[in-house]
This record gives sequence, C-alpha cells and structure tokens, in this order.
Amino acid sequence: MFLKNIFLFFENKTQRRTKKTSIKTRVLCYTHHGKQLDENTPFSVMRLYKLFFYICFFCKEKNTNIQTNFFMKKLFPLIAVVAIILSIVSFFYSQNSSKQVYVDVNKLLEGYKRTKIVRGEFEAKAKTLKSNVDSLVTDWQKELKIYEKERSKMSKKELALKQELLSNKQQQINNYQQAIQKQIQEEDKKATQTVINDINDYVKEYGEKKGYKIIFGASGSGNIMYADKATDLTQEVLKGLNSEFEGK
Repeated sequence: MFLKNIFLFFENKTQRRTKKTSIKTRVLCYTHHGKQLDENTPFSVMRLYKLFFYICFFCKEKNTNIQTNFFMKKLFPLIAVVAIILSIVSFFYSQNSSKQVYVDVNKLLEGYKRTKIVRGEFEAKAKTLKSNVDSLVTDWQKELKIYEKERSKMSKKELALKQELLSNKQQQINNYQQAIQKQIQEEDKKATQTVINDINDYVKEYGEKKGYKIIFGASGSGNIMYADKATDLTQEVLKGLNSEFEGK
C-alpha cells in the first residue's frame, strides 16, 4: 500500500508534465526474466520500474539537490531491494505455476483413508438389502416345493389358483429384486462420488496454494501416456489428503 501510494503520487505529477508515451516507452525496453515487461508482469514488477522513472523525472523537474539526494540515499535503495525480492519470488512462482504436473486418480482413491470407510458402509447396506431379497426368494421356493408335492391332490380350480398365486408372487419378487439392484447401484455411485468430491476439493485447494495453473488427473485410460516422475504429485497430495481427513 505504501509503494502504491508513492507510485500514484509521482505518476500523477509526471503525467501532468510529459506526453503519455515518453516514460512508458523507456519502461517497456526493460525485460523481466527474458520477457518484455507489460501490465501482466507478475507481482506488478513493471510498476516498480515505472516508479523509478517517475521519481527521476519528478526530481529532474524540481531540479533540487535535496530531493535528488533524498531519492538516491533513501528511496532508491528501498525500491531496489523490494524489486529484487519481488523478482525472485515471481521467478519461483512462475517456475512453479507453469510446471505441468499430475496425480494418479486411482491411487488417490485406493490410498485415501475415507474410501475404505465409505466402502465398508456401502457394503454393509448392500448386504442388508440383498438379504431381504434372498429371504423372499427362499420363501417363494418353499411354497413352490409344497405346491409340487401336493398338486396331485388338488382340483383343477385349486391348481389354477395356486399357480396364479405363485406366478404373481414370483413377479413381485423379480420387481423388488430389480428395484433393490438399482438402489444398490445408486448407493455405490453415491459412495464413490463422496470420495471423489473430497479428492477434487483437496486437489483444487492444493493447486491454488502451490500456485499451479493446472493439475492433470491420470486414470489409467491413456489420457497421460508418459510423464517424468518429478511431475507426479500423487504421494504428496495423498499424504495431505489423509492428514486433512484425520484432522476433521
């Protein structure tokens, strides 16, 4: 905020006395890590260079030794130190953010501790649902055996009625079995999505914190055919993911 106020002060002073292109032209001749400075330069390094020229111009216009000495002895060292620090930080930031990295999604799913818990809860629920279906099927099979054993003693009317009852019950069991199967599939999808959401949220948070512009997700389907081991963040992300889960 302090440097911003200084910059705005000298910029306003200077723009009253010079053409729009006079200072900007000289600023653009400077480079930052081999690239021409522009308004997109990280951490507004360009503004520091512009501030340097604004102050020089202002001092020249005033033509006073006191102001020149004050700038050379006080402000210039401060600006130079800040510019160096920001340049170093922006260099490492740009190196990190421009690096292409990836995570192995399958390994994250397998290694994430919540996956085992969610999977266990799902399997217990699915087992209960399947046991209900199995119980109905067992009862129907018992009735069928009794019918086959006693059918010889039944009249035609009793046979027709019993066959209709068994057929209707079988259809009901089949419908129920299909509904349960669909519910199990939905529960499985829900459980998997819960874990995936955790992973996606953490990877997004991790990427923003580390300054990465993009993190690829390898799923083993050929979306990443080759990558250097140094670009694999799977273990680092997995470690942080489990630490965050255990801390909840």
